[in-house]
Amino acid sequence: MSEGDFHSFWLPPIFILQLTLLSLVRGSVPVIVAEFGRDVTIPCTFQPDRDSPLRYLVLTWQLSASARVTHSYYYQTEQLAQQDPMFHNRTQLFVQELAQGNASLRLRAVRLEDQADYLCSVSTMLHRSSHTVSLRVAAPYSEPKVTFDLGNCSGPGLVNVSSSGGYPKPEVGWIAAGWNNVTKESRTAFWTGRRGLYSIISSIPIRLGPASNYTFVLENPLLGQHMVRPLAIVGSCQGEAISPGHRLHLCYGLTVAVLVTISLCLGYFLLQSHRKSRRN
Repeated sequence: MSEGDFHSFWLPPIFILQLTLLSLVRGSVPVIVAEFGRDVTIPCTFQPDRDSPLRYLVLTWQLSASARVTHSYYYQTEQLAQQDPMFHNRTQLFVQELAQGNASLRLRAVRLEDQADYLCSVSTMLHRSSHTVSLRVAAPYSEPKVTFDLGNCSGPGLVNVSSSGGYPKPEVGWIAAGWNNVTKESRTAFWTGRRGLYSIISSIPIRLGPASNYTFVLENPLLGQHMVRPLAIVGSCQGEAISPGHRLHLCYGLTVAVLVTISLCLGYFLLQSHRKSRRN
């Protein structure tokens, strides 16, 4: 909000305190990573008053960018009337530990939209403090699945590697024999599903030979996920050496062999029928 957005109107003391603390946040912001779908605790501590540590305590968690309220505590009880709807039934304070200075917030079933900077604002009779934590959301990628599209011997085939259910967008690479980076020869497609998680399929052209060695690499740095999957493709294209003339002779030879086999079977059947009729 810019200075021109402020007008002369009355604000409750608690919101004045929040706006003041927002302007005091400086320096580096610690980052914590939460896994998609799981619970996470966003840390915050403060110095409690020695006498009556909860009587004058005002604690507010909110999103730094939008000031949307995540969770509040004042008048010695949790105040959820001003809580943003996206956090309903998903947040929890450690109320039993507030007197010891633990203002941490528990966030359940983390979603991608929870990714933001969170401001913890605390006011007591004697102290005021604020603490900002940057929450980043990540999801691990599934075990890669490998499929082959070998085509025919007239051109290169394809090795396809797919993975899904991850976040954020991964780094993908290919390494050939001798640790030669051949990522530029590959093509990788990315798309997201309804939940916003990524799926990928990466393809690299290969030519069948005595042996082709490739290594597929997928990295999710935010979650520390590093997958390296070596692939050994063994095949041959011996059929490519057969000329059209040889293929034609081969077809004629197979046709003659089939006709001879049928003739012999028919002759054997007729001979057995003739012998049976003579015995009768």
